[in-house]
Amino acid sequence: MTRAEPNCFETVSLLCEKLGRSAKGRAALEKLDQIVQFEVKDSEPFRMEVKDGHAFVAKGALVEVPLHQNLLIRTDTPTLNSLLEKKLSLGDAIYERKLWVYGNVLKGKEMAWFSQLLRLNV
Repeated sequence: MTRAEPNCFETVSLLCEKLGRSAKGRAALEKLDQIVQFEVKDSEPFRMEVKDGHAFVAKGALVEVPLHQNLLIRTDTPTLNSLLEKKLSLGDAIYERKLWVYGNVLKGKEMAWFSQLLRLNV
């Protein structure tokens, strides 16, 4: 019997809680106000909103994701969980075409910021 994949919404919610409890996590959250919209196969869309050093997760998609200000991530449940469990890096997921990122990707700092949030998940 295979183990069921953890729910992505709950897993990202736990990431937000962990980031808020650690000094390094809070420092990373204070760097940018950002919305990360997740579109995960076999899951309802959800988003992580970071504002003024605080992060929370909300169900549902934004009506319109302003990509010049935010990130849109498309992936599947196993890939997102592997990122959150540090079994896969953001760079490898993109290179292996398991994850697509749209939005502020050309600016670099937003991608580095998101990658840092993933690495701070302990």
